[in-house]
Parts: sequence; structure tokens; C-alpha cells
Amino acid sequence: MAQRYINYNLKQQVLFWSTCLFLWGSALSQKKWEDIGLNLSPYRNVRSVYVDTLEDQLIFGGNYLEEVNGQSSCPVFTWSPLGGANILAPYDFSIMPVRVATDIIRIGDSLVIIGQNMMAIYTDSVWHTVTEHDQSSLQQIIPYPYGEGYLIANGYSRTLMGDTVGALMYWDGDSLYEEFANNMDIIGGAGIYDVIEYQGEIYVSGSGSVYNGDLMNKTMRWTGTEWTDVDGGITDVSKMGGVNAMVEYQGDLYFGGIFTQADHSGESHIARWNGSEWLPVGGGVYPHPLSQSIFSMVVHDGYLYVAGQFDEVGGVPARSVARWDGTEWCGCGSYIDGGINEIFFYHDTLYIAGAFNYIDGDSIAKVARFIGDDFADTCGTTLYTALEDVLGGSKTEFIKTYPNPAVEEVYLELPFSSGESITVEVYTVAGVLLETQRLRAQGKDGLRVNSERWSAGWHLLRIQTKDKEYGATVYKL
Repeated sequence: MAQRYINYNLKQQVLFWSTCLFLWGSALSQKKWEDIGLNLSPYRNVRSVYVDTLEDQLIFGGNYLEEVNGQSSCPVFTWSPLGGANILAPYDFSIMPVRVATDIIRIGDSLVIIGQNMMAIYTDSVWHTVTEHDQSSLQQIIPYPYGEGYLIANGYSRTLMGDTVGALMYWDGDSLYEEFANNMDIIGGAGIYDVIEYQGEIYVSGSGSVYNGDLMNKTMRWTGTEWTDVDGGITDVSKMGGVNAMVEYQGDLYFGGIFTQADHSGESHIARWNGSEWLPVGGGVYPHPLSQSIFSMVVHDGYLYVAGQFDEVGGVPARSVARWDGTEWCGCGSYIDGGINEIFFYHDTLYIAGAFNYIDGDSIAKVARFIGDDFADTCGTTLYTALEDVLGGSKTEFIKTYPNPAVEEVYLELPFSSGESITVEVYTVAGVLLETQRLRAQGKDGLRVNSERWSAGWHLLRIQTKDKEYGATVYKL
């Protein structure tokens, strides 16, 4: 009897510990992200990353990073899988008076770093100051699309080395010059965050552009002879945000940022332009539009990856990082506790960098790499499929809605005269008809549609007049 009990008890213990080992092994196998061992202060964050293919290393810039693995450092340091983190040179604020490094680029054997307060070059293991400590906030540096030299985007204040400078400057490797002499009239007091060449034209984006004296949009383009808006552009009804990043994907130009409504479709925080018209991007970023944003985008192996600070994209749960294939959004299923400033690939591996300290409950701070089997944990064609099935996709003419997101009612900005009888059909993102409202237009002041009974989330509206059919997308809080 006793021996049988001992054997049974032993079997139970073996079964218990075997189960624990299995679950532990399963947890390890399901782990999606890992720390790269930077040991940065929890009060700092990484703002910029440069993939240095010449030296096969990553170069990080950020918010006044005093220490990296216990070493005194300036806001720029290197990292490689074999060598770990290394400071570039002993930090001397009088030589490199930069507090925030926002962009890095390699030119030959030198590294050029720009950011808040200055521009500096690191060559032969020594820092060289290009501009003195001043009030400007340089944002990005790119090769000049039309020849030699580099373009430098300038955000916020406009004083550099005691002189007032423009929002877009030209650097020939030796001196800074104001490029496009009239761009102060175009960009005005708002800053430029990103610059890109698309279809032979220069696009700039930022916190707001001034065109003919009126606040128009968050992006402008240089046609080769003049600055112009981008077909109505991107506006922000809250006047609180802007366009942080641009990238070309599948022939279209994508914009990501903190704009609560793009003029073309009402989608928030992400927009798509093909050179002649705006196209939908599967629903945009929701909910809580004013506290959410896209900060960085990258294209790799046929996919567009976006990162920032958000909870879902196109109705698909995606905490701060998501993937788009042109028709469908996917999230990786992870919980990241802070914003992501940069998303990039190194050795074909996905990396994120920013202000986070934990991922899925694990202590993973500032920089992480993806080690999961498949990024696509939760995917959905939701809004995109419904746009195709219910509204005819990009062929449908969309009309503006406000407020968007809506609470109890939403107004449609109508392109037709008052007094006309209008039918409004309300659909879920799955294409299910919820209700039909028959209303009478009140002119361009808007058609009021009651949204009080709708559930939270995306809704599609098909607006039928006597001559034409229109579409609209509305998010209900």
C-alpha cells in the first residue's frame, strides 16, 4: 500500500514537473521579442537609428544618453551582435553640444549627426562641430535628389548660428545654404519632419504648411518650379499634430503621423497618395485619435511596417506596431508598454526602438528585435473588404464627415443642393447592413445622421441621391 502510494506520488511529481517544463518550453518558443542588452536609463529613449552596412553595425541616437552599459556617452553610440554597444568617443559637450540626435547618415568615412541645437561630424575617432550651439532643431538629412550635396529639414525655431534660416537647407559638405529661398512663405512657422523624393518631385511633411497665407495642410511638394499642395493635402482638425514620416510602397506614397483626418477619406494617422489621387489604407489608426500616432515606417520583403503609439489599425488589434500588404493589416499580438520611434530591419531581422521598457511583461527596454516565428498574429481585411464589397473601394467618391470619430451624431458635408431626399445605409466593417435612414439634405451645412445606436468601431455609409452614390467612413466612440 505504502509502495503504491510512493509510486503514485512520484508519478504525480514527474507529471507536474514535466508539465511545468513543457509550459516553460512553450512560453520560450512563443517569445516574440528579445532585448539586445543596451542597459539604457529608463528615463531616456532612442530617437534615430542608422543601419551602417559599411561597418556592419547599428548606430543609435537619442535623448542625451549619458550612459550606455555604464559608459559615459554622448547621444550617439554603436551596437553590433558580436561587439555589443560602444561609445563613439569620450563625451565632451563643448565639442558636441547636442541634446537630442534626430538623424544620422554616413558620408564616406565620416558620420554626420544632426539634432536639437547642432550638426556635427564624427571622423577619425574625433567629433567636429559644423554648427555652433543655437536654437534650431534639425530633423532629417537626405542626399540631394537633383545632384551633389544634401538636404536638411529644419523643424521648429529658425535661428542657426545667429542667422534666420529656412525650413529646408542645402549642405554641400562644407557650408549650409538656404535652399528654395521662398520656402519660408510656404512652410511658415511650422517645421519639416521628413523629406522624400517621389516621382521626380520633392515632398516635405511636418506640423503644418502655410500656402498663400492660410493654414492648408501637413505636406507640400516641389514640382521643380514651385511649391504646391498635394491635392487638398492632409489636414488636422485638432491642429495638434502633423506628418512624421513618408515612405514609398508598391508605387504609392504613404504618410504617417498625428493627423486626425485626411481630406480624402476621413482615415486618421495614415494616408496613401499615388501621384494623382488619394486612396484608402484599410481604415487608419483608431481609437483615441489625439493620443495615437505613427512615427516610423519601413518597407521590407513586400510588406509595409508601421510603428508608433496606437492600439489598432483598420479594426485589427495592433499595439504600436503593424504590418500592411496593400489590402490587409496584421498585428503581431504583443503588448508594448511605450511608443516606438523607429522601426527597421538589420540582417533581415525586424527591430524596434523607442521609449518602451516592457514587451509582453518581459523587461525589454528601448531596443528590441523580433524572434517570433511569424509576425502575423491577428489579421483582418475588415474595412478594406467592406470598402470593396459595399462601397466599391477607391472608385466610390467619398464625402467628408464631422466630427469623426462620432458620438451621438455625424454630419455629412454634401456636394449637392438642399431639399433633396437622401437615403443613408449604415454598414458594419463586415458588410452587414445595420440600418437605413431616409433624410432630407440641408445644403452644404451638412446632413445630420444619428449615430447614437451604433456600436463602437468603424462603420461604412452608403449615401444614395437621385443621381449618384457616395461613400463615407465613420468611427463611433
